Amino acid sequence: MTRKLTIEDLKLVRMVHELNADAESNTLVFTVSKIADSLEDYERNIWAFDGKSLRQVTRGNSDFSPRILSNKGLVFLSRRGLGKDKTGTEVWYLPPDGSEAVKIAYISGGVSDLRVVNNAMYFISNVGPVQEDVKFINEWPPLWFNGRGGFIHTFRSYLFSLDLNGAIRQVTNGDFNVVAYDIEPNGRRAAIAVSTNRFKPYRNEIWVISLEDGERYTVLSNYGVTAIRWSPDGKYLALVGNDLHRGGFATHDHVLLVRPEGGEVIELMRGH
Repeated sequence: MTRKLTIEDLKLVRMVHELNADAESNTLVFTVSKIADSLEDYERNIWAFDGKSLRQVTRGNSDFSPRILSNKGLVFLSRRGLGKDKTGTEVWYLPPDGSEAVKIAYISGGVSDLRVVNNAMYFISNVGPVQEDVKFINEWPPLWFNGRGGFIHTFRSYLFSLDLNGAIRQVTNGDFNVVAYDIEPNGRRAAIAVSTNRFKPYRNEIWVISLEDGERYTVLSNYGVTAIRWSPDGKYLALVGNDLHRGGFATHDHVLLVRPEGGEVIELMRGH
């Protein structure tokens, strides 16, 4: 027997996303989202699977982006302590002994691309004033379809690190935006893609930064890059991007390899 889809049926839909895996503890964690009964928002909670049983590990209804800290439990993002009108994101820690989750930090600029390397957390966040009702415009800036252009934004996106004690360190600073990053497996260096020209935000540079003293150098220029990953041995950087030879929005992205010291760019998808 068939029937029409109703609003109540939508409440039964579950969306699984933001999977994170840890081979050492043989654990998978992920976010499960559903439409709230009020139909005005989504409820999000963290679930875990250890190879034997599946269980819900948070019930804050606004928890997402879990990341495993090896045998030290996991961290996740949440807005459980924030009202609808308050911006930003909280970082919470869930111990492995099953005790209650505790808040580590509140990040007023929000958190994107949270990662854990050697039990240290890294993320991109916005820095700068947020103008709500009144806008002060000194010049007419470019307008882009990515939600970041125009005169409504007065902030920059930078790379940060965070430890379990709540200590936050701003890794990058300057007249640029961090659009993608990755941390070397040994935790010594970061590779970042930056946009330095707001009139051409699709034109990026790749920098490698020492996380010990902040020294940096340029690996690649005049490429459009949307993702970066270090190889497990730290000898290569894998990029999703292109050389912009047909312009900023008409050139297809490919998978590229380049050594972190610079040099030849190897296109793995040549001819495809």
